Amino acid sequence: MGKKDTQFTVSDDVTYIGAAAFNDCKNLTSITIGKTVNDIGSGAFSGCANLQNFKVADNNGYYTSIDGNLYTKSWGRYKLVQYALGKTNTEFTVPSNVTGIYSGAFNGCENLTTVKMGDSVDTIEGYAFNGCKNLVSVTFSSALNSIGENIFYDCENLTSITIPIGITEIGHNSFRLCGNLTSVYYEGTRSEWLKIASKSGSESDSGKTTIICSDGEIKFDFNGLLVA
Repeated sequence: MGKKDTQFTVSDDVTYIGAAAFNDCKNLTSITIGKTVNDIGSGAFSGCANLQNFKVADNNGYYTSIDGNLYTKSWGRYKLVQYALGKTNTEFTVPSNVTGIYSGAFNGCENLTTVKMGDSVDTIEGYAFNGCKNLVSVTFSSALNSIGENIFYDCENLTSITIPIGITEIGHNSFRLCGNLTSVYYEGTRSEWLKIASKSGSESDSGKTTIICSDGEIKFDFNGLLVA
């Protein structure tokens, strides 16, 4: 396809869409995925700033579209592959039957300010919200147990976040370049947070971020190091 195309259909003889296949196709507004596609590489649609609608053939056994966003499907359970970055909505609620968020699913989305996770989301892969400049608030599911690296990297307007007690892993650089992040609310204790942070490196370099735990506070310094 050309960079100026606004619509594109992946034909029924294609089984794989490679990583970054449609990278930076800024004019693309709609894409249709054929019935035989069974694998999509990481960041296949990154930088498609005006993409508003995914369509998937009804008889595709691996992927589906819900409200114009792209999901994997398996036995009635779904994972968000790619949010359509060109949507003008400022708020998005992840459906209740979605269990995971793929790497870079919201990467570079400029319109969203608020995202709420459905009750079943237990895993969010790395770079999920990377570069979401206007993102202010994300509400996690109580089922969440794993957050990938760089999840909020360069989310400059994010001001606070609440981490559920069931979290066991937070990836590296999770709060880097979040210059306005002042509060991370953690539902567990200080010792529990420090145990998680010691093995995953959940850094912030704003110099003003405070981890507010159930039994007290922990601060980051300007080098991104935890100050107990």
